Amino acid sequence: MKAQEPVAIQPANVAPLLADHPALDFLNTLVRVRDEDVDFLSDDAAVMAWLLRTGFTDEDAREELAGELSSRPGVLKDITVGLRENSRQLIALHKTGKWGDPAIINRFLERGGSYRQLAWSKETSPATYSYRRLKTLEDLLVPVAEAVADLLSHGDVELVRKCENPECRMWFYDRTKSHKRRWCSMALCGNRMKVAAFRARERG
Repeated sequence: MKAQEPVAIQPANVAPLLADHPALDFLNTLVRVRDEDVDFLSDDAAVMAWLLRTGFTDEDAREELAGELSSRPGVLKDITVGLRENSRQLIALHKTGKWGDPAIINRFLERGGSYRQLAWSKETSPATYSYRRLKTLEDLLVPVAEAVADLLSHGDVELVRKCENPECRMWFYDRTKSHKRRWCSMALCGNRMKVAAFRARERG
């Protein structure tokens, strides 16, 4: 049976940022709604909108790579979705104590190149800023790969969890004091599951 293609979401519809870790917010750009996969990274524009919204890139980078985006349509979307699914696999393997091959993540990390510049004008005091070298669309995803690598190498794997709603595929990092968070969001799944449990008890 052929797998069903995820439903494409236009850039105006934004992915939830509920995971409390940017790497897991990246995974949550593919969600399940009413038994259908919904992909918030449906095209290049949607990917760029998400990168801007999450702070992984800025308007200067978009302008710098505008020519690359127009000459390679669809490439940004394809490489981003590929990185997302590899990241999902690595995080799931780590969660179950298994080994995962970091080759794809490392290819993005190898592209990382930043430098510092001193900014100083007659109106402002001297200040230094970090800049990233951007040559190709792949360079836009270096900060995303860094976030995934940071989660895998420095995150507490016990606090990396999936929503307990069996119909939900969202991940989160449990930063609550009690470490008893169960849902991606009380508004999205928590209340729904509590209502379902209450109705089940009433029927029982």
